[in-house]
Amino acid sequence: MRPNTPWQEVSRNASNLCDDAFELSELQLKMLRTDFAIFRRRIWTALVLVPISIGILLAGLPVLALALAGTVGELFGLSETMGQWIVGGSFFLVAIVLAALASRTTIRSLKAFGNSQRELEANIRWLRKMVSGQRNSHNYNSDPDFLREPKKEI
Repeated sequence: MRPNTPWQEVSRNASNLCDDAFELSELQLKMLRTDFAIFRRRIWTALVLVPISIGILLAGLPVLALALAGTVGELFGLSETMGQWIVGGSFFLVAIVLAALASRTTIRSLKAFGNSQRELEANIRWLRKMVSGQRNSHNYNSDPDFLREPKKEI
């Protein structure tokens, strides 16, 4: 058997590198799909809470606030204006709590893409090593953690 020429070795190595790059691209796409599915499940709560909180504020706030302000004024012997301030402040606090809950859920949902980002960075580092001649195998796990559903956060 004849030894391979340097150009044959370069061609073979380039072909192997391209195969590895395509395989990494396919794995990266699978991970992105998994992260997007997790994102869709998590974002649902925020997408429901925001319109509900806005609807409540816009539709029922004026009537409810005036009625409640009159009741607070009568019960505690306060002026009607003071009752309106108390009720208005209470409604404002409830709206802030709902908005904070929605934003927290949204931020948590966006973190689902961190798995893809970390793996993409690792894949790029590995490809750079391969191109620079530092042969080092990538550690692929047959049952990767990123494909498992993450534990529920409280």
